[in-house]
Amino acid sequence: MEAPNRPVLAFMGGNGFLLNLPEMATASRLESPLVMLVFVDDALSLPRVAQEQNRYAPFGVELSSMDIPKMAEGLGALGTTVEDEESLRLALSDALHTTKPAIIAARVNPHGYGRMLETFWGKGER
Repeated sequence: MEAPNRPVLAFMGGNGFLLNLPEMATASRLESPLVMLVFVDDALSLPRVAQEQNRYAPFGVELSSMDIPKMAEGLGALGTTVEDEESLRLALSDALHTTKPAIIAARVNPHGYGRMLETFWGKGER
């Protein structure tokens, strides 16, 4: 590692969060300053949008509500949930001023994902 004490901020959705739990456990064990910012909407929204764009019925893309702060605690990390910009600012400040990794669950509204993907990939393209 080039700079092991330098904070790293990772952005991900619920699926990315679940796939990266082992990395957070390792970060806790190594006391690395990793901050995961997880966009929470209780769904696998990007796969759902892709299914809808291909005119498939959404299938297998719902997630039950996760208690991310409790999951963070179980991994030895700081955990919090935020729902507005001020709470996010405070949580990021706390995360950057602690000696352990942190997971911030940011509640988001998924309704803009379809338009965002159309802009990113082009309408109807993938």
